[in-house]
Amino acid sequence: MDKNNNNKDRRIFERFPLSLPVRFFDLYRQQEGEGKTVDISAKGMGLVTERSLNAYTPLEIWVDIPQSVQPFYARAEVVWSKPISEQLMRVGIEFEQADLMGVSQLIRRK
Repeated sequence: MDKNNNNKDRRIFERFPLSLPVRFFDLYRQQEGEGKTVDISAKGMGLVTERSLNAYTPLEIWVDIPQSVQPFYARAEVVWSKPISEQLMRVGIEFEQADLMGVSQLIRRK
């Protein structure tokens, strides 16, 4: 078995690099936070934030779309989180439901 196959990305949906402002609400702690997207797919996103978020934390997310009145909204869950500096966390987030149309709007308007 090829060792490289174990390390391959197994995501179903392609990730697109995208930097947009994000607001989120931590449903466990009842706290708001903000950050920036790093990348996005129909099933999730990468996020950089100053707030510490633990795996399995349920979130409500709003991504601001340029030239749009309505933000992209999703319910999601933190899959993983790791520090990238003393002040910043890199967070992997999975949407409750895949949203092909919503994510395509984000990508087209970037």
